[in-house]
Amino acid sequence: MYELIAKDLGVLPDSRAQVFLCLEGPNDVNFFKGMSSVLIRDGVDVPDLNNDPRIVILPLGGSTLKDWVNSHYLRNLGKPEIHIYDRDTHQPPTYQKAYDKVNSRGDGSIAFLTSKRECENYLHKIAIKSAFNIDDEIEINDQTDIPNYLVNFTPYNESTVKKKLNTRAVSNMTYDYLKEVDLEGEVVKWFNAIKSRIQ
Repeated sequence: MYELIAKDLGVLPDSRAQVFLCLEGPNDVNFFKGMSSVLIRDGVDVPDLNNDPRIVILPLGGSTLKDWVNSHYLRNLGKPEIHIYDRDTHQPPTYQKAYDKVNSRGDGSIAFLTSKRECENYLHKIAIKSAFNIDDEIEINDQTDIPNYLVNFTPYNESTVKKKLNTRAVSNMTYDYLKEVDLEGEVVKWFNAIKSRIQ
């Protein structure tokens, strides 16, 4: 099974790939690729997720993500996996079991749960307002459902807002903005986890 997956991905055990970054979906992929560009531009030493062939990004998503974790499809490739899941608002978090399972593997893989609701909550409101040309004041916090909230300020539906947040708003970010909203330095910590697993 893993050989078929590896072939489809263009990844073989002796390829340049050294780590798998497992995310929930395409919007998270856009967030991480965009944030990588922003941080590199601002002089932060993080991996280049847009160009580094040692990092393979997999948008797993929803129930499929649980299958990937439970079946550990990539095990035989011998590469560590980094999983980053949104906490959302469920108690316990939706992906708590997957998080625990990955962290118990003992093979160099690691999983993170965001401390905030989701990736969009790591965006500064100045970057958000600029992305949508919003003049009104917006009130957001770590648990705000930002895509849903912004529907009231834009002509877009929630799905389109989410896409634009993870492209336009991310591109408006700076490292200084990130430090203002990410006081614990989680985003850089995630990138450092990737960096520590590539040579």
